[in-house]
Amino acid sequence: MDIVVRYMYNSVQNNNNLMKKVKWFFLSNVFRKLADRSMVRFYKFCYLFMLGLSSNVDDPFYDLKYQELLPFIAPFNAAYDIKYGNKGQRKGDTKKFNQLFKQLSSVKLHSWDIALQAVFQQNTPEYTKIFPNGLTPFHTYSISDRFDYFKNAVTETAKYPALHSLHDEMALFFADFKLAEDVKQKKNINIKESKDEVLTLAHIVADEIYGVLGDFMKKFRKTPENILAFFPVFLLRQRKKGAAPDPSIIELSINSSESIEAGYNFGHNDSLNFYDTGDTNLIIWFTPDPLAAKPLKLINLIPQGIKTIKVSDYASQADRFMMVENTSIDEIGSIEISLN
Repeated sequence: MDIVVRYMYNSVQNNNNLMKKVKWFFLSNVFRKLADRSMVRFYKFCYLFMLGLSSNVDDPFYDLKYQELLPFIAPFNAAYDIKYGNKGQRKGDTKKFNQLFKQLSSVKLHSWDIALQAVFQQNTPEYTKIFPNGLTPFHTYSISDRFDYFKNAVTETAKYPALHSLHDEMALFFADFKLAEDVKQKKNINIKESKDEVLTLAHIVADEIYGVLGDFMKKFRKTPENILAFFPVFLLRQRKKGAAPDPSIIELSINSSESIEAGYNFGHNDSLNFYDTGDTNLIIWFTPDPLAAKPLKLINLIPQGIKTIKVSDYASQADRFMMVENTSIDEIGSIEISLN
């Protein structure tokens, strides 16, 4: 009896040691890993997966999986939109701050300095109180120190009646400058906080999708290839550094107001995924000649937008080229195209 117990104990220990050395593939939640690696691609995965389920709601199995995931997907999507969906607004806030900063450094400072020296010559005690180190700090100090230096100048000019007009102009500009900086800083803080929230919700969604994968494995245990119709596995692949790119996925950059031929090989019966990875609206169409006018059937994409289409719905048998147009007049666009 003692020999049997010791044998069983040794077997369990050996199995545990083996498990530590070789981790079974299904013990790793690849969806969590995808979220950690790229939140944008994880969002795309969730979108395509839910799209596949919602397209088959007539089947009770798919409808049930869709309804089970929806309460977890909805808050994740909302948090994702806050963090990633307002790039245009964040760029606008930063652009406004940068414009004011450039205006301060290149125009305002010199005009104020001329007005100041008309009353107090450089190196006089009054001038030195307003600009202790001249104008150099506006070009060499950190952003926060420049604010303090600017604020000191506004405060000091208020002490001299002869500088009343100059003070009012400087104070008004400083208020706009400070407001733009406050808005930018607040956005940055909110973005950092929302990033943590998005990742937490993404992990919850990943765990639920991991569970749904088990349901799919049970349902299609004799025909596992059917799982690929719903799980966009190409998004889970992590290309190793230096490895050749996957020919079924291409990434393009499109200059502003430019139309280019995508160079993507497609068949009339293929289904394609389009993912606008940039900050501009894109238009896609199929044509037999790249120089021909745009057809009536166009595929419109918004920034961070995803669409899955059947080529046959937008192209004729004669169409051999896929065109991508960037509608922005000043921003570079980007897109990812892949087989569904």
